Amino acid sequence: MKTIRIGVLGCGKISTCQHIGRFMKKDAKSKSEIVAVYDPKPGRAKKCLEENKTTAKICKSVEELLAEPIDAVVIATPNDTHCPLTLQAIAAGKHVFVEKPMAGNIKDAEKMIKAAEAAGVVLLVDQSFRYMNDYQEIKKQIDKGVIGEITHIRCMRVGTQPPNVCWSPGANWYVQSKHDGGVIFDHAVHMADVMQWLVGPIKQLNTTGRKQGEQAIVHCMTTMDFASGATGVLELGWKFPVGRIEFGIFGTRGMILFPTMRHADFYKTGEDKPFKTITTENVKLVPTAQETFLKAIAGKDKSGFWSIGREALAPCEAMLQSASSGKTVKVKYHKESK
Repeated sequence: MKTIRIGVLGCGKISTCQHIGRFMKKDAKSKSEIVAVYDPKPGRAKKCLEENKTTAKICKSVEELLAEPIDAVVIATPNDTHCPLTLQAIAAGKHVFVEKPMAGNIKDAEKMIKAAEAAGVVLLVDQSFRYMNDYQEIKKQIDKGVIGEITHIRCMRVGTQPPNVCWSPGANWYVQSKHDGGVIFDHAVHMADVMQWLVGPIKQLNTTGRKQGEQAIVHCMTTMDFASGATGVLELGWKFPVGRIEFGIFGTRGMILFPTMRHADFYKTGEDKPFKTITTENVKLVPTAQETFLKAIAGKDKSGFWSIGREALAPCEAMLQSASSGKTVKVKYHKESK
């Protein structure tokens, strides 16, 4: 199999701790190498490469990186740059692996989709929860009807500090609306997406948001009506006194409770002890988003890999519109995916 040569735009926390290492990993099914990187702060690019014990050309601009002999580009930059950088990379004939959220709005996402399909390149959005082995197994069990028909789903994911303090110190775009920051594009893009993935399309939702001294929403509560008739509640926040994760899925024959993000207990109706537990360690591994991207490039079919990212963006945009208007908003999915 041909080694796929990759350029990385953005050498912050996510590239340092995840993307560089995963794209350096070589096995019999997928091979890739990082050959060029670019970051507005050259020192950060150098540190990123050093921490991953690899060498690559540190470019002085996006244009220089795209002119390198690379096959694909990883875009791990502030949210508001995802669309313009993706379009620039596609215009240069590169496959694109872009961080979530796909874009700051659906209009931009559609531009990215059209450009990728017209160019015949792979466009994959890193909706990482969709590529986790435990969540995929939970999805299989729900589809099998293990807890019956889903009637309600509830998720709370809150922390004590925003990402620019605890995750990537100094990355203030996380709390700035002009950069499409805030808890909706950082956490709802995962958790609302997991909820619709497990239960089905969200028909409409209503969101109340608070900025708590920041420029973007850092605390919100959303109620959801699913097309299936199920209901949902999503609570997110970055400035709580104590961090907490609570996740529950309730069906006609039982429920699933998540004591942690990577541990799920299955209960039958009327019983107080779980009959099944799913964790990262006790289910079969599945391909990561990075491995899926490499296989897509190597395969014949290059279209449709954007669909998960576009689907995840739909409730996020509706949540922002609802928080701003104070009204219930319908979720607008891509016409070909729903």
